[in-house]
Formats: sequence, C-alpha cells, structure tokens
Amino acid sequence: MRIHTRFSGELASAIGKHRFTLVLPHNATVGDLLDLLCQEYPDSTSKLRATVPIITGRHVTSSEILTDGQEVAFLLPMAGG
Repeated sequence: MRIHTRFSGELASAIGKHRFTLVLPHNATVGDLLDLLCQEYPDSTSKLRATVPIITGRHVTSSEILTDGQEVAFLLPMAGG
C-alpha cells in the first residue's frame, strides 16, 4: 500500500524533503513506517523518534494501523512561552 508522508521545519531540512510516498505492506502500523524511515534516514533517527505522528488532524500512536493512500504528517514538538 502507498503511504504519503509529510515533514515540516527542521525535520524536512534534515531529511531533505517535505513530502514523499512510501510503499508498505498491508496492515503496517505507524511504528512500522517510523522504523522504515529510520532505516532510510539513520542520521535523523533521533528527530524522527521525537515526532508526533498526525493522521487527518489527530495525533496517533505507533500502533495505529495504516490504510492505503493515507497521509501521515510528522511534527516535532515545540516548546516556548
């Protein structure tokens, strides 16, 4: 199945892309997607593991099962005041 990914800010700069599509097996999870991204971009593993995955505007856990055509946005948490 095809999963669309989206990155912003510092993470997009580290990876070198804002968006791209990956092919994953059916019943893959957000955790599987993260594992694949960490393999593909090992220098960005710490940033990827710190992200908040978002699907259709809601935060999801690593156990969330993906469906074909979904877009997963990976956002780095921000701090400030």
